[in-house]
Amino acid sequence: GAMLPSNNCDPVYLYYYLLSIKNELIRKGVGGAQPNISGGIIKDTKIPLPPLDQQKKIASILDAADGYRQKTKALILKYDELTQSLFLDMFGDYLNNELKPLGELVKFSQGQQFGLELQLLEPKEGYARFLRIVDFTQGDDLRFVPNENDKYYVRMDDIVIVRYGASAGYVGTNKEGVLANNLFKVNYDRAMFNQIFLYNIFKHGRFKMFIKKEAFGAAMPALSFKVMERFEIPVPPISLQNQFAGSVKAIEAQKAQAQKSLDKAEDLFKSLLQKAFKGELT
Repeated sequence: GAMLPSNNCDPVYLYYYLLSIKNELIRKGVGGAQPNISGGIIKDTKIPLPPLDQQKKIASILDAADGYRQKTKALILKYDELTQSLFLDMFGDYLNNELKPLGELVKFSQGQQFGLELQLLEPKEGYARFLRIVDFTQGDDLRFVPNENDKYYVRMDDIVIVRYGASAGYVGTNKEGVLANNLFKVNYDRAMFNQIFLYNIFKHGRFKMFIKKEAFGAAMPALSFKVMERFEIPVPPISLQNQFAGSVKAIEAQKAQAQKSLDKAEDLFKSLLQKAFKGELT
């Protein structure tokens, strides 16, 4: 529902105040399965109301911090778009003309299954990092498993793709360890393909469309190697791929800087939000 602030309360100030106590409001509202912040809870919320000019000052400081945060977020997305448009500029013609089925170019190999009892939380002799779907889609969740077969071992420049489930077709790289069995490895010739080029082939919309058509018709989305072998890709000269990879590395370095700025901007905004309503900003 909407709230209309009275004349002695600045609406932007009110917005940021409610944002600053959002978690408290949610805690109070958690009664049933669906967290519900009722009008009653908001009515009973006491709001510190300094004079209107002070409210406006607090609101404008928070607006500036929030604006910086949003700008930095947008910049990070721009870097991703830049990589995509560079890919199309350099390889667009190949994508339209000279395509070969993956079956003629690479081999696929599935990961290995380990019961929970074999997954350790600390590394030990003869064990290696266990790479599961969550490690690629959500971030590192460290587990360690026996490392007994090179066939299942993934190196930093390997490319892996999720084989089953809701994230089938998700592509990952730059991680090292033993691969779980619901992912598979793309074994490619380093003289024919550059890692960054091949990774971007699988990040491209064409591959996403292919996955949607081939895997997501079934009740349980799954990618068979037979299906993957049919997907057609270009094989540009390795020199051109390397040139693309060099540019992408430069873009990624800029993006990493922007990510650092974003982390700082998020921290700054959070700390200003906390200070604002303790009378520490005026």
